[in-house]
Amino acid sequence: MARRFSRLPAEPPGEARIWTLKMAPADMGYVNSIIEAYEGLGLARTTDNKAGIMEVWVMPGFEEDFRAIAASLAAETGLEVLEKERPIRDPAES
Repeated sequence: MARRFSRLPAEPPGEARIWTLKMAPADMGYVNSIIEAYEGLGLARTTDNKAGIMEVWVMPGFEEDFRAIAASLAAETGLEVLEKERPIRDPAES
């Protein structure tokens, strides 16, 4: 049986990385929909709806795909990357 995502390694390296994005609040639903449309790419969550701040947890193996999507959204909506590829910290490790 063929693997569904054959271009990805069998075991994705590393862990998800968090990207923080800023956009017009009116564009947040659209950006979220685009990210959700790419199955397995990542998880988007709003951190400040009024300021238009969103975090995207990009899954291992999808970094290049997300970079391309973010660049396209930046050109289309004016989205700005505030922080990229921040590692997820386990609160238990603090």
